[in-house]
Amino acid sequence: MKPLETHGLIMRVEKFHRGMIPQWMLHDHFREVAQVMKTIVDKPDPDYGIYEREQEKGHTVFVAVRDHKVLNLVGYVGLLLKPHPHYRGITMAIDDAYYLMPGYREVGVGTLMMRYAEAAAAEAGAQMMFIRVKSQHSHGSLLERLGYQLEDLTYKKDLRHVAQESAAAE
Repeated sequence: MKPLETHGLIMRVEKFHRGMIPQWMLHDHFREVAQVMKTIVDKPDPDYGIYEREQEKGHTVFVAVRDHKVLNLVGYVGLLLKPHPHYRGITMAIDDAYYLMPGYREVGVGTLMMRYAEAAAAEAGAQMMFIRVKSQHSHGSLLERLGYQLEDLTYKKDLRHVAQESAAAE
């Protein structure tokens, strides 16, 4: 897909690799949106092998948003491509992670980043795209302006203690 240059930035599909997202950015992203995960983990620890294997199969799309002058990463959208289990022949693009540094928000860059990711996903064969938002950091209004519809609410529960309680009860 052809790179898009706008707002002093360049958006392009890139091959994902270890170290692509600086540690400070991973930690900023985690601090901002993963408060609910702190009940399970206290810092991000990506399993890069999963991404590498999925990428080798052609099951990923990674959109990088970089500063045009020095090419520093300022945002990203990582998508996993999977067949829809309920609708044969439909490939879904499911968000894995997306982030845009605060200084680039509220000026249209987020909208352009998501539209570019949609086009990249469609070019990779996806017919549907699913984006999750964190309950404490929702930007559903942006997604609705882009044509997304609220479809599901997702609840999470830490099950590690359940297994321990079951073992203790036996």
